[in-house]
Amino acid sequence: MPAARRRRHSARLAARCIPPQHHFCLELMEYDGPMTRGRARKSRGSGGTTRGAAGTGGHDAGPKFQIQWQADPTRTNRLVEYLLSNPSDWPILFYSNAKRPNSDTGPPPAGKDKVEICAVIAKAVFEHDHEYSSMYACTPIKFRDSTINQLNA
Repeated sequence: MPAARRRRHSARLAARCIPPQHHFCLELMEYDGPMTRGRARKSRGSGGTTRGAAGTGGHDAGPKFQIQWQADPTRTNRLVEYLLSNPSDWPILFYSNAKRPNSDTGPPPAGKDKVEICAVIAKAVFEHDHEYSSMYACTPIKFRDSTINQLNA
């Protein structure tokens, strides 16, 4: 009669012997790699990912909606009015490889980069908007990203 073989189990299989309420804790302790929640999902028209709170998958936790610039032309008018009244932001927003003009003569730009300036523009456009003001208060990053996309269009 052959000798009895001792079976070896991996730590994951051994975890099946632990009561179900302790599975998650054991897996967290044993796993040294990055924590993920599955395969990344790309969707069209989401405006890309943003840096959200932990556990939100990089997206804002607010309601899902699309910002309609063409539905109300006053939004685009407020955007253009802001740009015309703040020429110090132009070199940052519309930078090309051409020589930058001397910016010492006027007021400083609203931010150090395009993202900060677009956050200020989004506030100017949407803070008092009759349709989006309450949504802007909850998810200003979504409106900042929409402003960036509108400027790049």
